[in-house]
Amino acid sequence: MSSAEWRRNPLALWRRSGVRIVLIPPGEEHALVLDGSSALIWLLLGDDGRSADALAGELSTFYTEEVGAIQPALTSFLHELRGLGVVTT
Repeated sequence: MSSAEWRRNPLALWRRSGVRIVLIPPGEEHALVLDGSSALIWLLLGDDGRSADALAGELSTFYTEEVGAIQPALTSFLHELRGLGVVTT
């Protein structure tokens, strides 16, 4: 995986609502809702960002799965978030 730092876009509005994340991409009017592992990934990004490797390691520990099993879906999800404009590298 890449060591690039993934960061939340500070222009993306978001709030935690119970176990979900309500997220509004920059320039959009409609909210997205993240739950389950997608909400966990958003929270793990933290304020300072994280590398995909670090995220995969945390998720591997949390879900007791091999890092290699997590990486493809994680990479796809991070790229999807970047496409929405809510994260940057």
